Amino acid sequence: MLALIAYYWIWLLAAFLIGLLTALWIWGGSPGVDRMAGYAADGTGHTDSQEQPFTWSDPTVRTNGAPPAAPAPVRDTSPPAPPVPETPARTAAPDPTPVQPPVAPPPPPAPPPPATPTPPPVPRPDDDLTVIKGIGPQLNTLLRSLGVRRFEQIAGWTESDIARVDAHLGVFRGRILRDEWVDQARLLAAGDIAKFTARYGEQH
Repeated sequence: MLALIAYYWIWLLAAFLIGLLTALWIWGGSPGVDRMAGYAADGTGHTDSQEQPFTWSDPTVRTNGAPPAAPAPVRDTSPPAPPVPETPARTAAPDPTPVQPPVAPPPPPAPPPPATPTPPPVPRPDDDLTVIKGIGPQLNTLLRSLGVRRFEQIAGWTESDIARVDAHLGVFRGRILRDEWVDQARLLAAGDIAKFTARYGEQH
């Protein structure tokens, strides 16, 4: 409190003086108070009537109807308070995402078993071409020299094949068609021994 009075003493003194002057001005101009009313006409300074007591008039109302001047407002010269920093609103932390455990990779597929090597075909023995009626040992040797070794080969001969082989038979030319080598070879290649025997007789 004393610090405020020491700080604003000039303004308080000025307000006090303004108030005092205003009161004196109102008191001096009031029509209800006649400073000369108490003086007698003979100049003695007293009247026959009892002296009227002095009463203060309302200081807020002037005799001429105008309000008194208001005292000057006291200006606040205290330094402004520093601004309070705003505290940022705290946001709720997001829920932690559950960490999925690593998935183990599937085991590699088992390697296929090694392929079993295919055994080479067992060579079949040559057919006995002398079973065909009309082929003797000499023709058998000649046919083998031409690469004919099986019944299937003779069974598949065409007319051109017959003409080509017949050209190598020499004195035995014409025996292929006359003895029906192709038909006999078909029955022997098919294993139809009964039909072969019924048609061409027993094998020798």
